[in-house]
Amino acid sequence: MTTGQTSLRDRYRRQRILLTGASGLLGQAVLEKLLRALPDVDQVLLLMRARGRTSAQNRIPEILGSPLFRRLRHERPRACCTCRDRFPY
Repeated sequence: MTTGQTSLRDRYRRQRILLTGASGLLGQAVLEKLLRALPDVDQVLLLMRARGRTSAQNRIPEILGSPLFRRLRHERPRACCTCRDRFPY
């Protein structure tokens, strides 16, 4: 890294990130990478819709419990269990 450039980890330290599409394959991969590679991010906000009779809030544990997040659950267990339901619409 040259002088004046900051790493992604430094750039997003104590920041909030809004992620849409986190229920899709690419969105899940991005979410997993964010949670694993950027541990100092303050919040990752997910914009999700309900699917059928499953509310958006109930879809998040399904996503975080998928095999894609196995490494994250092993390396940073708290990263997958700190979901808070702020806007229960």
